[in-house]
Order: sequence, then C-alpha cells, then structure tokens
Amino acid sequence: MVHSSLRPVGAVDGGADTVIRALGESLGQTGTLLFPNLNIPHEFTAENPPRFDLQKDPIRERLGVLPQVFKHSYAREFSRHPTHAMMGVGPHCARLFAGHEESGLPCGPGTPWWRLGEIGGAILLLGVTQQSNTSIHGPEERHATYQLSAAPIDGVVIDAGREFRVSSRLHRWGNASDFSRINPWLEKAGGLLRGKVGDAECLLVDARIFQTEVVARLRTDPRFLLR
Repeated sequence: MVHSSLRPVGAVDGGADTVIRALGESLGQTGTLLFPNLNIPHEFTAENPPRFDLQKDPIRERLGVLPQVFKHSYAREFSRHPTHAMMGVGPHCARLFAGHEESGLPCGPGTPWWRLGEIGGAILLLGVTQQSNTSIHGPEERHATYQLSAAPIDGVVIDAGREFRVSSRLHRWGNASDFSRINPWLEKAGGLLRGKVGDAECLLVDARIFQTEVVARLRTDPRFLLR
C-alpha cells in the first residue's frame, strides 16, 4: 500500500509512470501494488451522502498525482466503498477487497485496510508522514469511535457502470490528530524502516506490527492519537 507525494522525490524521467512501474517491478509478478482510491476530505451526511465512481471519478488533488495516474492507467481491481475505497493490481486484490461494501466501516475489520495487516502486507509512506497513513483509521474505528458517524449513512458506489448502495458509518473530520506518535512504538517493535526514494524521506511500515501497536495504544488510551 503506497501513500505518496511525488514532489519531494525530485525530478524523475517519465514522472509518475516511472515511479509506479518501479514500485511494481520491486514487487515482482507475485506481488500486489495498492493505492488509496479515496473520496475525501468531505464531511458527508445523510442529507448529503457520498456518491463515487470507482473507475472514473478523480481523486482529490491533495492526495497526490501517483494515485491519480495509477487509477487511470494501472489499477485492475477496486474495493467498493463510497469514501475509503482501495485499488490495486496483483494476486492479493480479490482477497483484500472482497466484501468491503458489506463491512459497515471505512477502514475497520472486514475492510482491505484492516486485512492488509492480517495478511502481513507493508505500507510505504513515500514523501509523506504517518499523517497520510489511512490504515491507522482501522484501529481507531474499533477502539476510538469518536471518529465515526453515530449511525450508518447510505452512499452510492458506481463500479464498471453499475450502481451499488453501500451503508457505512463514515468519518467525522473535526478531531486534530498526531499519528506520528506511533513511530517510537513501531521502531521498538521492529515495524518501521526509514529510507529515501530520490530526495524523499520515506517510511516502510510492517502493516501487521502497525495494527498490533496502534490497537495496543488505543486500548490503553482511546485518545492516544489526538493532539
């Protein structure tokens, strides 16, 4: 799973396509490359529910050029959620994406964000910090429900021209967070590597250890991630 900002990488011949192809080559034919396909930031309500075309709608500009290019040129499979969909290419997509629309949550149990930890995947923060790590919302949704709407909201997902109604509790965006607080715990547990891609500072996170450590902190203090 890649969360990214291309600008800190510096000049790259071929731009976003070169970076995406390099990531795919590093995984090999048996690997799976994933990007967020997010319909955020937006405070959706029952009166203003989300509607999202998984293949056609653009990703918000602030989420970066890499997922936008990946969506329209490389992604082959998409999870069905109106705000926190995932997209990818590779053999693990079907297992990760199955039933996202039935989970009732954006990122918690039963979603690809949660399953990424269960199958021992990795999260690459390329030129961004933990603040961009969507996977952190999985433990939040399970142990710190202040981040969720009180009741499910019915949204619509369009997948290959077909409409699906998806009922899910959705995120509320009023809480100031500091996700980097988890970094010392991850390093102590051996779940965080630091490096560079081009000029960009990067973090490579073990998704299973990440999930375990965030859950442990939130069980002790449900407001651990808040400023």
